[in-house]
Amino acid sequence: MTGGGRRVRWKTQRHINRYREIIRVLIKHGFGEFLDRSHLGRLPGRSGRLSGEAAEGKRRTSKWVRIRHVLEELGLTFIKFGQIMSGRPDILPPGLILELEKLQSQVPPFPSDQARRIVEEELGSPPERIFARFQEKPTASGSIAQVHYAELPTGERVVVKIQRPDLEEIVTTDIEIMHLFASLIERALLRGQALNPSAVIDEFGKSLRREIDFTVEAANIRKFAHRFRNNPRLHVPRVYDELSTRRVLVMERVDGIKVSDLRALLTAGADPRAVARSGAEVVVEQIFSHGFFHADPHPGNILVLDRNRVCFLDFGMMGFLLPRHRQILITMMLGLVQRDEARVTRGLLDLSLERAPVNQEALEYEVFELIDRYADQPVKSVNLGELLTRMLRLVVEYHIRMPPGFFLLAKALVTIEGVARRLDPDFEMVNSVEPVVRRMYLRSFSPENLGKELYSVLSAAGGLLRELPADTREIIGKIKTGRIILRLDPADLLPMLRKTDQAANRLSFALVLASLVVGSSIVITAKIPPLWSGVSIIGIAGFLGAGLIGFWLLISMLRGTKIGGL
Repeated sequence: MTGGGRRVRWKTQRHINRYREIIRVLIKHGFGEFLDRSHLGRLPGRSGRLSGEAAEGKRRTSKWVRIRHVLEELGLTFIKFGQIMSGRPDILPPGLILELEKLQSQVPPFPSDQARRIVEEELGSPPERIFARFQEKPTASGSIAQVHYAELPTGERVVVKIQRPDLEEIVTTDIEIMHLFASLIERALLRGQALNPSAVIDEFGKSLRREIDFTVEAANIRKFAHRFRNNPRLHVPRVYDELSTRRVLVMERVDGIKVSDLRALLTAGADPRAVARSGAEVVVEQIFSHGFFHADPHPGNILVLDRNRVCFLDFGMMGFLLPRHRQILITMMLGLVQRDEARVTRGLLDLSLERAPVNQEALEYEVFELIDRYADQPVKSVNLGELLTRMLRLVVEYHIRMPPGFFLLAKALVTIEGVARRLDPDFEMVNSVEPVVRRMYLRSFSPENLGKELYSVLSAAGGLLRELPADTREIIGKIKTGRIILRLDPADLLPMLRKTDQAANRLSFALVLASLVVGSSIVITAKIPPLWSGVSIIGIAGFLGAGLIGFWLLISMLRGTKIGGL
């Protein structure tokens, strides 16, 4: 059972039961009419309309709140989907995003005998044979896994992250049903619209499958540790690869204070201002220096250690940026700091995944207005998170399709700025961003980077030259045999026709202008009455008209607009 218009197949009774549960929850929260319109209520053993069935809370709460309640009641997969979509203002309205940001997954721990069984299945031996000590009662429990404290025979203290039973099967079933929902919605409600729910589900499915595969998280931690191995402000927990699998992850136990516990930080002698600065600068460095960053740096995922060091937890959701996108973002951030609206606008358009027509002048004006709003404020009053949120709204308004990593980046910066300002109300996020961005910008002009860029250009040119003779021979052969077919899209001809029309209008006005100048000169020379101080008034009026037309023509050419609206 998949999306994109493929045939729906009910694989197991589990699929049917889960589908019925989803329908029941949607009806309960007042979405029966939506089920009727989208045909989502059609399933084995059920017929008839659903909109008239009873719904708790219907009409009493907003539809955004009811959507949040639906996702919370349906569990892990749907909660994760809502949390990820809360960072997609290009798809969802602001009111729904505010509700999705409140999503919480409060899941009770699963029995310790199941945890022991999973450890034995994954590592080949029961916990007591692997660990010197294994704490039966979990220390923490989440929607994906729960954590048990343990100690290795060598005396090292570790945490054992154990995945919830049957999680992969649950996620697979839910994503397949989501695909079905997406395909039905596309056919019933979104015909001809650009929004593609099936593609969104595909992207989400890949992200969630990576998050529930602990070998991916272990690889993320190793990569993170390698890239920040010389950073004294950051501690990355060690991973015990020989004891880690897809469903079990064994890591160094890190004892620290949650970054949200300000009282405990002060009691321990930590400096909240230094912690705020360290945490923010580390996230900024992750994004702009490495293009590999923790995508969810909320307070529960950050510990504070001695000497104001920070330690990030839960590396299941990471953001990635291509080097080219990173360079564009660096240029944009410098444009924001320097209040250069043209640079920011060019960056937004360069980041776009699709070169759809955009009114660049109008977009640049909006960016200027946005930057100017903060121009007279002191640096500490500039909320970078708010600025990025407004920028995202512009992206949505102008239908600019951005890389997925851009939205994770924005969410990460907004989250860490909020954490830092809790620790230090006077924290200035701009001051943390600017030095890193400026350093990376200058590094792009280093001889090493310029050499790499030159080598890349020459390699591409060399490949083109190697392929040119064969391609030319093929084209000539097709011309000789009459196999060259030229296809023209009328939509592609419109810009050319407009340009031609514009040039013709300007030429016509130029001829009128020249005629006025020549005619007025003849009238003045012939002294055709009425006269004013011996000069023909008609001739003067002709020269004034010619001057106005000439000025209008000059302004329109400079602005690149059409004359007379033609």
